[in-house]
Amino acid sequence: MSSVSKKKVGREELLMSLLNLEGHITTEEAVRVMGVSQATVRRMFLELESSGKIIRNYGGAQLPGAPDSYRFEQREKVYENEKRRIGILAASLVEDRDTLYLDCGTTLLQMAIALGERLRSGDFTNLNIVTNSIANLQALGNSTIGKVILLGGEYHSARRDFFGPITERYAEPFHFEKCFLGSEGVTVETGFSSNKTELSSLNTNILSRSAKRYVLFDASKLGKGAFFSYAPLERIDAVVTDQQPEEPLYSRFTAAGIAVRIAGTDQERKEGTPA
Repeated sequence: MSSVSKKKVGREELLMSLLNLEGHITTEEAVRVMGVSQATVRRMFLELESSGKIIRNYGGAQLPGAPDSYRFEQREKVYENEKRRIGILAASLVEDRDTLYLDCGTTLLQMAIALGERLRSGDFTNLNIVTNSIANLQALGNSTIGKVILLGGEYHSARRDFFGPITERYAEPFHFEKCFLGSEGVTVETGFSSNKTELSSLNTNILSRSAKRYVLFDASKLGKGAFFSYAPLERIDAVVTDQQPEEPLYSRFTAAGIAVRIAGTDQERKEGTPA
């Protein structure tokens, strides 16, 4: 083994030892401890995630199954403009008298904000919205048009949402014309995924109760696998994102009949089932 390869293996062993002790590590911590550049750390994170040893998250990495390091307030500022454009386009897909499910997360919050503006502008005569997100509930505001229903269950303050077995039971009576879900990773192999098993389970539940299924995500999620898959590509009718996916993912979307809606530009690719 060359000296370069030995050094690389040594760095990976040190990183994995730190993760085994703490469960998660920030990019800055890894740079300081290993004495390498941020670019080197990010490359290591990417290679280790590809081999299934870690999961990248905002600002660092964690072991699969490690305590959740998600913080809503931090994620809200990441790709904020892209998420806003995605949210506006997704909200434009809602029609009068729809019954909707809105997933949690910062991209879905932007959709809720845009949908709240449409409600206040009088775009609907009736609209029923179900969500598991406190943030979405607040963004939708007080409207006398239709209903906004919050699914209960175990509350997760860092994520500002509800999920778990009780939340899934609350969802049982509903059927949705459209559901709008987020995704922490989108790949050919795993489809759409989340880093929380309970959220993936809830999303799978919601998909089975929805006539049309949308997934919203910014381009940083493309080609990135999260730990728990909740749907293969073929299970989804349309995606809303801010950039056209690269190959081979785009061709797989096309083959699966997924409509690709690109926010913030005049470009819109639609194959298969129209969105």
